[in-house]
Amino acid sequence: ACLAPLLAKASRELPHLRVEPQVMGFEQLSDALRRGRVDMALTWDLGLESSIARRELARVAPQAVLPPDHHLAAHANLVLQDLTGQPLILANQGLSIGHMRALFAQKGLTMQIRYRTASLELMRSYVANGLGIGLSYTHPASQHSHDGKPVVLRPLQDAGTEPLILAHDRQNPLTNAAQALAALLPCCLPQGLRTCC
Repeated sequence: ACLAPLLAKASRELPHLRVEPQVMGFEQLSDALRRGRVDMALTWDLGLESSIARRELARVAPQAVLPPDHHLAAHANLVLQDLTGQPLILANQGLSIGHMRALFAQKGLTMQIRYRTASLELMRSYVANGLGIGLSYTHPASQHSHDGKPVVLRPLQDAGTEPLILAHDRQNPLTNAAQALAALLPCCLPQGLRTCC
């Protein structure tokens, strides 16, 4: 949700800057930063090596993604206990599943994963079609799945927050161009996460 607005803003405000975005999993990200294959990354603070510098841009709470007719959708807020025994759907993004399991384990709860999907969009489609409840830190603006069916988002009040960070390797300081791009980033965060502009 941040990348396209950042690229659009950079093309207007930094027209001579060449940006080559890459999307990669948590496992590959530390290695790519350490080897200088990428200058910086917008990511969650999961699985990064200690040599990675982190600048926190926002803190984000996880949300339950529900079909509108689910009985839990009637509640404004949920807690992890509400989701025990419910069939859960998680996007299969490496370290994120372990992180979600840890949220439940810290409360002495067990989660029941019914499906692991290849993408956030597929997870939301499964939810919209009544196959279970999704969990996600990503908060798309659309209240519909890709197949046009509605979903409802409910914050998890007792799950804490996770930092959304700008990361780079301490041994590879940001170039002037990378610093200029990084300066645009806070204004490109989704509306609820913006810290400036």
